[in-house]
Amino acid sequence: MKELDSTARQLLGYAKREWRVLAFALVFFVLGGAIEPAIPALFKKLIDSGFKDGLDYPLWLVPLVIVGLFLLRGGMSY
Repeated sequence: MKELDSTARQLLGYAKREWRVLAFALVFFVLGGAIEPAIPALFKKLIDSGFKDGLDYPLWLVPLVIVGLFLLRGGMSY
């Protein structure tokens, strides 16, 4: 048990020096998690409405948004 305490204290010493990097990683982790439900929601809307005339958005925008969301999610995971 005492060995675990010293190991935790040593790891905390490393974390204290790099708190900015850890905070930065935590922010991007949360943002990446917030993007996750957007992708299925977009596909649900596309499947429900289909690709028919009279859409509220231009059809060429659909692949750009899909690729953009995946790129954004990948960037947040990196």
